[in-house]
Amino acid sequence: MERRFTVHPQFRGVRGGMILAREAADSRQLAMKKRTYVARGPVRGVLSEDGRQSIALLRRTDQTVNLVLVALTDGVEVELYADGTLRRRLRFLRDTEARKYMDRLASRLVARGYAREREAR
Repeated sequence: MERRFTVHPQFRGVRGGMILAREAADSRQLAMKKRTYVARGPVRGVLSEDGRQSIALLRRTDQTVNLVLVALTDGVEVELYADGTLRRRLRFLRDTEARKYMDRLASRLVARGYAREREAR
């Protein structure tokens, strides 16, 4: 089913000066689909930890956050635990970048009302 609309100056040359529009159901079928790609990388074996260090423990009345630095053979991981459950794991190539990120994260949490319990460096 097509509907006809009045003439718009921008579309004077379109089918005799009339804009043709399709129903919403037809336009949904004609929409382009977004292509998705799967990232295919080499399958990694088991990574062994070289070391683990708790950098900061931050507490608030309702939650405790623990920032842990994990040294691996090919990089460094930052693990963020909230109330004992792993919430986030981030991977860095260098130790200095991971520590900078952890310092920024700890300062943001302190600004939100968390108190530093210990600094283990």
